[in-house]
Amino acid sequence: MTIFGPLASSAQRARVKSYIEQGLQAGAVAVLKGRIQETDGCYVAPTVFDRVDASMSIVREEIFGPVLCVQRFKTEEEAITLANGTDYGLTATVWTRDVGCGKRLAHAIKAGAVYVRTSGKERSDSGAILSREPQKASGFGSELGLRGLQSYSTLKFVSFSGD
Repeated sequence: MTIFGPLASSAQRARVKSYIEQGLQAGAVAVLKGRIQETDGCYVAPTVFDRVDASMSIVREEIFGPVLCVQRFKTEEEAITLANGTDYGLTATVWTRDVGCGKRLAHAIKAGAVYVRTSGKERSDSGAILSREPQKASGFGSELGLRGLQSYSTLKFVSFSGD
């Protein structure tokens, strides 16, 4: 069972609701349309859109809410073009049974983190912590790891001479 918590604020709930309405008006098909709780919390159940195209705001912009867009492709190259065809690149997930394909896509997708999910039971998180660096217009700076710490530092050369 999956439980979704509330969004951060009523303003964010309104923002997500606006994106869902924009998607419907643009012709996307909501194969799962989540209920939006208007009072007593900022809950939005997941919405899954099909029949989307790359020009729609629900595809191009970061919604920060439980909204998923299904985009169809026939080749790996087309999948890469779709994945990289946005101004953002915080995180991506590749779902495939072909580990080789997953590796190729992970290398080609411009995102700060790429998760590759294959068939079978998921393993628990390894606990490894590496720097995460958002790509393109997503976020700013580095998070975690040595490079994340370095992003809070400014290197300076100082030279003394004389008596």
